[in-house]
Amino acid sequence: MYNKGTATRTHIINTANNLFYHQGFNQTSFTDIAQSAGIPKGNFYHYFKTKEEILEDVIQQRIKNIENQLNNIEELNLQPADRIRFFISALKNNKNGFAQYGCPVGSIITELGKTQLALKTKSKMILELIQNWLSSQFQQSGKHKTTANTLSRHIMVRIQGAIVIAHAYEDKSCFTEEINQLLEWIDKEASNAE
Repeated sequence: MYNKGTATRTHIINTANNLFYHQGFNQTSFTDIAQSAGIPKGNFYHYFKTKEEILEDVIQQRIKNIENQLNNIEELNLQPADRIRFFISALKNNKNGFAQYGCPVGSIITELGKTQLALKTKSKMILELIQNWLSSQFQQSGKHKTTANTLSRHIMVRIQGAIVIAHAYEDKSCFTEEINQLLEWIDKEASNAE
């Protein structure tokens, strides 16, 4: 049952997700989240005792959102290579956010990797989810598992690299250009026999 407590908890998670992306996990305080969510700090502790607890729920929410996106792509009547293209093309919709704030996943993994390895491992699950999905698409298109894993890792590296450069230079056009080149590369890979 979805009650007021559940709605408040979800509101806190959504607020924290936004702040962690825009400010960083370490730069966001419990007070920042409570104030942005519009919840008195005393009531806030009823839902979460630590910022790390919130991050765990934020990570779970991000995983669920990506799983939903990938499932929606799976439901499209597309060939595996076209599903990959669809996924990559959709990234262009967030080019402004990438240029301004970087990757919501990559940036938090980098940040947590310096101070909180357990939470970094949980965050890394998001990248693994995407990479495994990409690999499965390549396998469905006839690539051997080892080749599919290599190709999916290549895509992840190019996407993350493009986001880092776009963010460093605050230049969304370089991200779009790299994604367009990546789509051309996928066209060639998809047409190559194993």
